[in-house]
Amino acid sequence: MAPNSGGRSEDRRTFVMLARERGVVDGPAATILFDAEVEAPLFAMRYDDEGADVVCQILSVAFGEGHLAFPLVMTDFGRSHEETWVFHGAVDRPGELEAPVLRLADDDLPGFGNVLQRSYVSATTAAFQVQPLGEMWLVEGGVLRRRAEAGSEAPNSPQGPALVGRHLMWLDFGAKVKLAHATFDTPTEIFLDVPDADVVFATDGVDLAWVQAYGWNVTTETYERLELWTAPYVTAPGELAPRRVIDD
Repeated sequence: MAPNSGGRSEDRRTFVMLARERGVVDGPAATILFDAEVEAPLFAMRYDDEGADVVCQILSVAFGEGHLAFPLVMTDFGRSHEETWVFHGAVDRPGELEAPVLRLADDDLPGFGNVLQRSYVSATTAAFQVQPLGEMWLVEGGVLRRRAEAGSEAPNSPQGPALVGRHLMWLDFGAKVKLAHATFDTPTEIFLDVPDADVVFATDGVDLAWVQAYGWNVTTETYERLELWTAPYVTAPGELAPRRVIDD
């Protein structure tokens, strides 16, 4: 089973398996997306994943709104060369997944060793958490936009992202934890910053829920007080209608 992969879309629940061809020594690896409801594969890709100095790997496969998104990462340590292919398409239209929508070579990847670590997907958008760089990347129509970047309103390490349609939210995890957001067309902004509190959130695209945590104790590594809040899901901070549910 592959961690941080698969997902739910309409009446489908999926998971990802990593496998090798039986009886073939050092044969190609396979990444297989299974539909748990009908117990059948929806998509599979075979690739050579290792060599003396070369690594080829699919790190994370996201499934949502009937679409897949994943990066195929290829690194040649001997030549200090790396390349990443980004795939995004509908699982019911396999032709959309036969070729990458975007190819990132050395000149497109800042530094060496940064990888598209986790994937998120909708019908319009593929999103990736890039580490150790600490950015969120959005891909639409084969074009890349970098978010949570240095110099933006939320330049700290992005954690816990959630993609709904074209709208991406994540935690800006610095000395203070804030809720940030962006789209392919709009820049990185702070969505919610609670005075004297860290924020942790979750959303299903219908409702938004978050915890406001006050009084971090370095010694016990606990907060003095927690508040649970909720609101209908919105994409503009000015439209947020918070309602406090409970205090701890």
